[in-house]
Amino acid sequence: MERPIVDLEALRKIFKDQPDKFTITITSTCVDCDCEVNVDITSTSGGFGLHGGVLVACLPEGFITKCLHCHQVNSNTFKGDELTS
Repeated sequence: MERPIVDLEALRKIFKDQPDKFTITITSTCVDCDCEVNVDITSTSGGFGLHGGVLVACLPEGFITKCLHCHQVNSNTFKGDELTS
């Protein structure tokens, strides 16, 4: 099951909703291995920098994340059909 990486519009909205922040941390659970993932998103002059994990999708209920290990092992598949936030 393939899912797109979070697009720039979703990242822009995060910072629009919190304009006083330079770095925002998303804490979630890896959709593959269930470990805790802390993704630091930094607004840069050229776009955004992400550190600590991958934001796979943005849902109304939250984000789907992958830890760096699981993303490197297989960036195109996800455990089951459930999406967690």
